[in-house]
Amino acid sequence: MRDRLRSTPQLRVFSQNVNRNWGYMDSLLADFVDDYDLLFIQEPPWRLIRHAPSAHNREGEEVIGAPMSPNWGTLVRPSGIDSPPCVAVYFANSIANLRPGLRRDLIDNRDILLFSLGIGEDVMLLANVYSDSQHSAITLLFENVMLIPRLHFMCGDFNVRHASWDPQGPEHSIHADHLVETAMALGLMRALPVVEGPTHFPPQQGLHPTVIDLMFVPTDLRFVLYCEIVPEARGTSDHAPLTLVLPGPGSLVPVTKWSIKKGSEEEASYRDAVSSALTPWLDWH
Repeated sequence: MRDRLRSTPQLRVFSQNVNRNWGYMDSLLADFVDDYDLLFIQEPPWRLIRHAPSAHNREGEEVIGAPMSPNWGTLVRPSGIDSPPCVAVYFANSIANLRPGLRRDLIDNRDILLFSLGIGEDVMLLANVYSDSQHSAITLLFENVMLIPRLHFMCGDFNVRHASWDPQGPEHSIHADHLVETAMALGLMRALPVVEGPTHFPPQQGLHPTVIDLMFVPTDLRFVLYCEIVPEARGTSDHAPLTLVLPGPGSLVPVTKWSIKKGSEEEASYRDAVSSALTPWLDWH
């Protein structure tokens, strides 16, 4: 059956570190066909899938691959089995008309995947990032920020803590500073969660949950686009998924300024709503 392509004013985005679990990744591809348009995956699973003919190796060249599905296209940087990519992006067939394409001309690295989405002048540039404990990807982005055009979205497992997004994180971190400075230079700011909370749940006893998975959205849309942390849906991973609805290529997001009259019933209702939303954050802290 031929897939029906659709115009997408909004992109439903899912991001998670899946801890290289092949079965879990397979289940995401099967379960999310109708729920998301883009899956940003950190630490995807890889394995040897075949040997390709080679003029230099009688046994053939080893070809590695990630889980595939007829319902999804895949963006991934080719790499050898000894150094598989740490990021991959799956796009639903329904947005294939937006021509997702790798931008290895901007950054060619196993920990950072830049890709374009859109046609003509309405093209978005998005990034999926995995930064290891040595903060390699953050450092690479920071050192090459002048070579990267303005981004429309960035997310990933950044492996860095800071008090501005993690209540138990350090007040000062040069790597967190580099990440924030890089994002701002690319026209982005951290997306605020609907409800603050941890994103990483270490399996080791005695270690507390932390916030190391982040999303970044255009600065002028920071108070319009909120992400959601979904710890109850992390499956076999120790990382919670993050989800967000992003304006697609060529779409516009109306921004309306609201005000509440001081001392009104609306103000009291607003205060109650804010207090309820902050309760989980205070309990976690």
